Amino acid sequence: MHRNGLNRRHREILEIISSKPVATQQELAVQLSRRGFAATQSSVSRDIVKLGLSKLDGRYVAPEDA
Repeated sequence: MHRNGLNRRHREILEIISSKPVATQQELAVQLSRRGFAATQSSVSRDIVKLGLSKLDGRYVAPEDA
């Protein structure tokens, strides 16, 4: 995937986790798929690391929300 597509996917991930609680990588992959992004659990795992997401109260949050 080229950089622009990755940036769009990263923005979408941040939108998803800010709009609803997401507890698992698989759940996030499903939400991305519903929004038209191809995502596997392993690609979501890499995205989580790149975005610096962490878990708070059992759900993913962006670094500024942690």
